[in-house]
Amino acid sequence: MAAQSSHVRLCPRRPSLRLRAAALVAGSCVLLLAPSGRAQQAPVREYPPGEYYLALNIYQAGEFTDAARAFRSAARSGVRSSEGRWVDSICYHTMLGESMYQMGELSQAADEYTAALNLFLVHRNWMLRVDFPDVLQPDQGSARRAPTWGVSTRRSVPARFPDRYPILQGRLDNQQVLQQGGIVALPEFYQVNVHEIMRCTALAIRRRHEIMGRAAAHDPLTTQLVQVLTVRPAPPNHWSGAWIDALLGLAYASAGRSQEAASELGKSLVMASQFDHPLTATSLLALGKLAFEQDQYGTASGLFLEASLSAAWYSQYALVEEALRWGAVTHLVAGQNGMYPPLEPATAWARRESDLLETSLVVSAAEVAATANETATAVTLLEQARRTMARADMRGGTIGARYQYVLALASYTAGNVKAGDAAFAALMAYQRKSSLRLFELGLIDRLVVSAAVTERVGNELYNYALREPEPKDWAVDPVETLSVVLTPHLAPLEHWFEITLKRKEEERAIEISDRIRRHRFFTTLPMGGRLVALRWVLEAPKEAISERALLQRQDLNARYPKYATLARQASALRTQLEGLPLVPAEDEVRQTQKKLSGQLAQISSAQEVLLREIALRRVPADFVFPPPLDLKSFQANLPPGTMVMSYLSTSRAVHAFSFGKDDYKLAALEGGAKLQKRISDVLRSMGHYDKNQPIDLEVLANDAWKEPARAMFAAITNNATAANFDGVNELIIVPDGPLWYLPFEALQIGTAESSMPLITKTRIRYAPTIALAQHDRRPMATTDTKTGAVVGSLFPRDDEKIGLAAFAELQSSLSEVVRLKEPLSVPSNMLATLCDRLVVLSDVQSDGPTPYAWSPMQLDQGKPGSTLGDWAMLPFGSPEQIILPGFHTEAETALKRPAGGEDVFLSLCGLMASGSRTILLSRWRTGGKTSYDLTREFVQELPYTSPTEAWQRSVFLAMQSELVVAREPRVKTSDFDARIKADHPFFWSSYLLVAPGEMNATSPIPNEVAAEKKK
Repeated sequence: MAAQSSHVRLCPRRPSLRLRAAALVAGSCVLLLAPSGRAQQAPVREYPPGEYYLALNIYQAGEFTDAARAFRSAARSGVRSSEGRWVDSICYHTMLGESMYQMGELSQAADEYTAALNLFLVHRNWMLRVDFPDVLQPDQGSARRAPTWGVSTRRSVPARFPDRYPILQGRLDNQQVLQQGGIVALPEFYQVNVHEIMRCTALAIRRRHEIMGRAAAHDPLTTQLVQVLTVRPAPPNHWSGAWIDALLGLAYASAGRSQEAASELGKSLVMASQFDHPLTATSLLALGKLAFEQDQYGTASGLFLEASLSAAWYSQYALVEEALRWGAVTHLVAGQNGMYPPLEPATAWARRESDLLETSLVVSAAEVAATANETATAVTLLEQARRTMARADMRGGTIGARYQYVLALASYTAGNVKAGDAAFAALMAYQRKSSLRLFELGLIDRLVVSAAVTERVGNELYNYALREPEPKDWAVDPVETLSVVLTPHLAPLEHWFEITLKRKEEERAIEISDRIRRHRFFTTLPMGGRLVALRWVLEAPKEAISERALLQRQDLNARYPKYATLARQASALRTQLEGLPLVPAEDEVRQTQKKLSGQLAQISSAQEVLLREIALRRVPADFVFPPPLDLKSFQANLPPGTMVMSYLSTSRAVHAFSFGKDDYKLAALEGGAKLQKRISDVLRSMGHYDKNQPIDLEVLANDAWKEPARAMFAAITNNATAANFDGVNELIIVPDGPLWYLPFEALQIGTAESSMPLITKTRIRYAPTIALAQHDRRPMATTDTKTGAVVGSLFPRDDEKIGLAAFAELQSSLSEVVRLKEPLSVPSNMLATLCDRLVVLSDVQSDGPTPYAWSPMQLDQGKPGSTLGDWAMLPFGSPEQIILPGFHTEAETALKRPAGGEDVFLSLCGLMASGSRTILLSRWRTGGKTSYDLTREFVQELPYTSPTEAWQRSVFLAMQSELVVAREPRVKTSDFDARIKADHPFFWSSYLLVAPGEMNATSPIPNEVAAEKKK
């Protein structure tokens, strides 16, 4: 069957395109079998063959799997010779790539585009053999194809092109081949659809660029394309040169040469100074994207509209779809009100032409409606789209993913969280395998690792691909941005870290190490930290966030007045609740607290639904928690005498950094199994084998643990000496991996003959990221605080009287302490916002299906509002100071099971994300008198001094106190009757203190604190 136009004209949509494609195949078979009354003429060999155009019909119906099968079948009818496939196979490979692209199979699609372009390079001069007409004529018979959604402002008119052109293949003279040897190539004329081959070549270039992103500029094929097209392989001074201009412009764009791309694309728009052609729409679309990248949204919008009009004239429905989709995005990014004008008439026009085009336009219209808060309209449009693609492959491809995005947005806006979560989960499942930005990141990573680019270029590429989400990222493509922040990609981050070290950019390497920690945290959170970012921007104390975040708060409250109203209501309820006792003694007050808390819970739940909606919208919200690290600023704000020791565990090694205000040092240490064994040896030497196993008194009386602790200190500090810590008043430790289980406080500093625990040399505190170690300007808790205490059993089977006695001692040394009893009158996540300090004198069960499924307060474990994940949700806030002496980690079994520290790291990040700042957490639970004493002494000093000073004092007191064996359930009684002190690290080095930096000297100190300090 002969092709009738550059693209087979699609008839009215009844029956479906797929059925019509089948009917066309059957009809061609009937024609072949029909008898003829005259002699059969030699068949004309046309390329691509008619079967290819049937495959295009199937593609336009959104049946991409069937279309791919049909394109492969058409390829079997393509030209083959001893030299391989010919230029007609450019079409088969490109459209195979398009079918796979639409289904999100990016790697396979890229391979097909590459194969198509390699064929173009092999046959680069093929257009010189085409017998082109000298003069073009205007297309006078295409009024039936005219678009209805706009009128072009360009003065050019479409040209009429023949469906096929003759081209000579082979040689007229084979004598030289016969004499010298070689392959005889007899001359033969083919009929070729030249502009379809050129359209597919252009499509392969630009789609390959879209998939590869900035990696395309560093790909050898891109360089070859530019070199070949610069020679302009087309008849000289001929109108067909505009096609070469278009290809060269697209190649320049792939190479990152935007100015040259714009110049060539501009020249390619018309032929013979007056005619549009089948590549005009492609060039207009590419120019629109260049303008969009430069924030020229008005120009871009006009170019996208013009591209859609030109594409419609030549029945390029996929190009109409792409141009109008980009037009709708530009409409949204530019902040235009109302529906994007072309969508409604274009959808009506598409209804007769292409299922693919119609469905995409309807989904775009649904997104514009959802963005404009016209939820009912959006839902109606989504249902229309669902029906259209119900039985087509579109539902599982790129259009289906866009549908899921708008469905999630509309569902959240309507308050249907369950439907929204389901749609978002489906969207992210698709994005994990088909995200363009993640695919680009993978290509960039391979370029750098394989040394295909220099370290300088690799650093620039990583800086771009692994960038912190910017406002423009959220505005242009929130789905891709969410995909990047939600999907783990530690390997590229580690490789970026490594090349910065090779380039001697140590400061940048330290900043990237903190980026890696933040990424590990974000990828464990719903929506990749986007919800946490919104909670902090909208609800955190003003002192805790940046000026830019405060401006974003103002903008978000103005954009979403419903949220602002709920926030004001929540604030008023919290003020009322804060005026009530933490644990009301009177029933009437208790009922009031319960009622107000219930109202606050309802409002907070409504806010959370709105946050999900906002999270999907094209609005910025900085990831202020954990904050990104600016090392120069961090060092400038470090108090004199403060040192930071930071570790990063990668797949290759453990990297150690130490720095103060003015300098830094770094070293690479042994990691992996060797590091785990060293830490295990230290823990075993201290008596750790099981969380409840008793320890012999004789073990606690000897110093066998000191040598492993001294060797460990030397290993992780690159053989630092005690002199290196002279003048260090406070040491900030940022562990990573199994180092979270190592009690740094007990490590021995000095020589084998004379050594001391590190905590006796300097005060120590920890931070999950370097940036979280700095003071964030929030005022510290004072003596006038509400302290809630949970009293249970720190050790299983302990009598309740032990805990009650410890609580009584705590009450006697600290004012405003109340016992939190079971059952709680309000959920613990509500109570947590009213507590300034929480002391949990109970064994903490921290095992759970997720890192945030354990209950910090323990009293309402298993109930709504009890988990750490619940605490991170609104209402914002948790106790500023949390004391958990009953927490468990893998340290208590001496790392019997290999562990990477995630349980500690993520628990700390989760507590701090909820608003806590000072956290005392046990690596292992001793559960006896020493534990109660350490906790009490620490808590009672917190109002008057820094957390590190309070903790160091508590440890010193514990070391000097006599061990009461009868009140230490982890100590095994024996005949060993020597009286010993509790100076063994088993008792005091379990605890890990996370605390903010001290206030600057210029920060105001509350009067009551100043008075206590004088005392």
